[in-house]
Amino acid sequence: MQWALPRPDDRVEYDLWSVPSDVMSHEFLKSFKPYAVALGEHAYFTPNQYIYDGVRSHCQGSDGMNMCYNLCTNNGRYCATDPDNDLDKGISGADVVKESLRRICIWKHYGESDGIGRE
Repeated sequence: MQWALPRPDDRVEYDLWSVPSDVMSHEFLKSFKPYAVALGEHAYFTPNQYIYDGVRSHCQGSDGMNMCYNLCTNNGRYCATDPDNDLDKGISGADVVKESLRRICIWKHYGESDGIGRE
């Protein structure tokens, strides 16, 4: 364990790593919003999404094609686990990757500047 102050600016910085299919993080974010707003400029929040590197996971074949069925996007480059563990129906890992990217874009547009995301 290590403690460090990379940017001592009188502001607490905290992160949450999750995936769109994680019900617990949804509940946490809803219940924590009033506290994040109350902390204001004294804290900075960064949400992160778990997306697996398909190349390192061998989901992208030597020919550049997707080897992991519907778990990945971009020919096997970006992957996520199948939330309902059924590769043939329901939400796929590729759906999770797309929703994760959508959430990252929304945060960059509405929350990154203040670390709260009030809008």
